[in-house]
Amino acid sequence: MEGKKSFVLYIDILSTVEKLPHDKIGKLFLTILEYVNDKDPKLDDIMIDLVFEPIKQQLKRDLIKWKETSSIRSEIGKIGGIESGKIRKKQKEANEASALKLKQKEAKGSKRTVSVNVNDSVNENVKKDIKNREDKFIQELKLFLSKYSKEMLNEFFFYWGETNKTNTKMKFEQQSTWNLSKRLTRWANNNQQWNKNNGTSKEQFTESDLRELSDSIRSDPRYT
Repeated sequence: MEGKKSFVLYIDILSTVEKLPHDKIGKLFLTILEYVNDKDPKLDDIMIDLVFEPIKQQLKRDLIKWKETSSIRSEIGKIGGIESGKIRKKQKEANEASALKLKQKEAKGSKRTVSVNVNDSVNENVKKDIKNREDKFIQELKLFLSKYSKEMLNEFFFYWGETNKTNTKMKFEQQSTWNLSKRLTRWANNNQQWNKNNGTSKEQFTESDLRELSDSIRSDPRYT
């Protein structure tokens, strides 16, 4: 668990652990500490092994979620830096465009040329901005792959990720209130009421699933 400084033990293991002899409890917790410190402990005691195995699997699931959350936070930080840089870039481009416009006023048709250049630059920035926010929305949906299927999250994205006519805002960004978890729950319940697959996944998701969600969204013809 390189990079992590702590881990979570869930209180519901008490009912199992308290049935062990005291010496085996000590061995169990030593095994847990060795595992989270990447010591790859080997167990020759089947009783401890049976109790440790579900704890080990939960630690693995928590590690996957932690890595995904850390990645999303990193991306959000990068996006914040990009946004600040884009604002400075836009201001610089606007100043340069204004100076160019003054110089070219003496030339025939210069006003139209400057207008086209400025509009093209602004439109390109708008496109990049909406793409960045779409990617952030996808990353947030990935956190729910352990509960809902890729297909359901895909459809949810294309409904709430639809942009307005000016291509500046997604549908969910225009809501007065927005709670992603509650919206997903409502979406899944509606699917169930309409005799559709509610998207609940009983299998443990993997990093491959995370990539497939992004790939399935980006490969869909609606994602342009």
